[in-house]
Amino acid sequence: AAGLFRRVIPPGPFLQLCGSATVGTALDRDTLVRNLLRVGFSRTQIVDDPGTFAVRGSVIDVFSPLYRHPVRIELFGDDVESLRLFDAATQRTLRPVEKLVFHAVRETVASAGADPRGRILAAADHAAYPSSKTRSILECIDADESFFGIEALAPAFHQRMGSVFEYFPDGTRLIIEDPAATLEQARREMSRLREHAKHRLEDHRLALDPHEFLLDEHEAHAALCERPRIELQPVEVERPAAAPGEDPPTRIRLDAVPTTGLRAELLSTRGENDIGDPLARKLSAWLGEGYRVHLVAPGRGHAERLSGLLGALGLSPKLGQGAGKTGLTALADDDGKGASLTIWSGPLTRGFQLPSDRVVVIAEEEIFGPRSHRPTPPSKAPSFGDLAGMNDGDLIVHDEHGVGRYRGLTRIAIRGVTQDFLHLEYSGGALYLPVYRLGVVHRFAGGSAETVRLDKLGGATWVEKRRRVSAETRKMAEELLQLYAQRRALPGHAFPAPDVMFGEFEESFAFDETPDQERAIREVLGDMQADTPMDRLVCGDVGYGKTEVALRAALLAVLGGRQVAVLAPTTVLVEQHFVTFSERFGDFPVRVASLSRFRRPAEQKKIIRKIEEGKVDVVVGTHRLLSRDVHFKNLGLIVVDEEQRFGVTHKERLKEMRSQVDVLTLTATPIPRTLQMGLAGLREISVIATPPADRLAIRTFVCHFDPELLGEAIAKELARGGQVFFVHNRIEDLAKWAREIRAIAPKARVAMAH
Repeated sequence: AAGLFRRVIPPGPFLQLCGSATVGTALDRDTLVRNLLRVGFSRTQIVDDPGTFAVRGSVIDVFSPLYRHPVRIELFGDDVESLRLFDAATQRTLRPVEKLVFHAVRETVASAGADPRGRILAAADHAAYPSSKTRSILECIDADESFFGIEALAPAFHQRMGSVFEYFPDGTRLIIEDPAATLEQARREMSRLREHAKHRLEDHRLALDPHEFLLDEHEAHAALCERPRIELQPVEVERPAAAPGEDPPTRIRLDAVPTTGLRAELLSTRGENDIGDPLARKLSAWLGEGYRVHLVAPGRGHAERLSGLLGALGLSPKLGQGAGKTGLTALADDDGKGASLTIWSGPLTRGFQLPSDRVVVIAEEEIFGPRSHRPTPPSKAPSFGDLAGMNDGDLIVHDEHGVGRYRGLTRIAIRGVTQDFLHLEYSGGALYLPVYRLGVVHRFAGGSAETVRLDKLGGATWVEKRRRVSAETRKMAEELLQLYAQRRALPGHAFPAPDVMFGEFEESFAFDETPDQERAIREVLGDMQADTPMDRLVCGDVGYGKTEVALRAALLAVLGGRQVAVLAPTTVLVEQHFVTFSERFGDFPVRVASLSRFRRPAEQKKIIRKIEEGKVDVVVGTHRLLSRDVHFKNLGLIVVDEEQRFGVTHKERLKEMRSQVDVLTLTATPIPRTLQMGLAGLREISVIATPPADRLAIRTFVCHFDPELLGEAIAKELARGGQVFFVHNRIEDLAKWAREIRAIAPKARVAMAH
């Protein structure tokens, strides 16, 4: 509702800000560039984000938000010769298109009849805003430049603001769940905006009328009532008594019993932390009474896994055919002919039982606990060889000529054929490389760009560097090959395949696995079931799910009768892992302990003794785990988190421990040697490049300290229900800054820590 009731640019002015280019029609290049800049596009060297464009001679690349990929316009004189969609990462053509359409990419693009200068001057007078700041804003508007906070002035750029409803075609039908709550949302949002504007005016800051940003409650109600709609209202069932001489009122009776207590029932009757047996008994009891049982899993993969789990418990479920059939649609397919057990896939979180019809529908969450139901976005992470985002002046490495500087793309005509070339600058000369030979160029990955000397074309420096590095690499490779040959020659422990309990643990994961995460888990479990020691590197960004991979590997090791050591570089990280492992293994027969300086000496001795006696299955610890007094009864798996933060002595000790033990290394930033070993095949590597559901890119703004800006940022984050961390680099000044923050954000609860 908050989004639906927002005011936006009306359709008429918006359409006037749209433009297009069609194959075979005339198009003036300079006019197109001016139009793109006018509607908010940013001019860049190479297009890689929606809302950007690049110009290289008669070639114009435009990334309109309407398209998944940018479009390349090739002009012949003033005519559009071709329009082609291309991949921004590889610059390769995908397919031709007949027409390119672009529209305004900012709400702060002035439309016809607008007077942003007059509106802002009036707002500045009303708020007693400093004249110097007002002049700065007006200069940006005159230059058609954006500035921080311009979105708060969006209504000033249009003669009037419209509503989203104006964009709906005739006959649009609205489905409104709980209309009273929907209008209450509009009321709350308007109240928040009024309060925000009031505070801004009290602080002599610019603030426009809240009605220009949002429909009020009455306008929202009128907009909803103008259109055909279906209202979903909560219903209270009443059973009034019939008056004397009248027939009793007609009523519908549904004897539906909720199944929300099923998980508690299963947990109360489980044995050895295993809900498999009570689940099998419960389902068998329903089937014995002639019930038609429908289980609903969140996806096809989950449905197949649940089918395998029930099959191992001696049941014979059927997999329902058809996508997204859940709840009532499952009942629609119910043939009503005797007891049956069917598994469907779809987004159902709560089930029900109809005793009179002998039907029960159960959501997977009611068996294994709650899950998160959010779609996983497609992976946009670049591959290792990705050269996207190269800017003028960046360093590159050519396989034959060494370190040079990238100076952009250049079009050169050779024998009447015009092609794109990479302009590479070297000491004492330049090299023009055809784009089809892009494979011989790599992004420079070492040292600061300011301190690196460019190689000389045809000189001996690059040859000498390669010779020296090759000799050092050969020496290091011999040492590594000896270690890894030893590991290959020695017999390892082949862990058993995942069983029913392992399947239950997988189902208890509160999120949907990303495709890369599923592949990494599959590869790790496959390595552990082989008869040679595992040595796998799992590389992925922070929060991409590496810990879950380690949890699955740890459980397989414990179920195989072996102990697991989880190494982390800091005590804080150890405590985080200890909490995670303890919570995830809470319903399973896994004993978890932690070993770091957070534990008193007496506690450490007790834990070490239990490790030696085999009374601890998984121990999470710092380098304390590598001490000589720590002995494992039957170590089967070592998990190393952030290997690059362990010192040389720690790694030497690890080498002694790992010759016949499976090793899993987790890292977001692998050291070059480890990464190169993975890429060269000396160590197995799994890359998790798919971000989890709703993961957003981190945005960084560098600006001068501004209490007004800071207060606004804090207010927005708190209004969202979030938290703010203010980080300072001197302990002695922290109290002063805490007082500042309390003054800037009087309604915030401020705590100080160092």
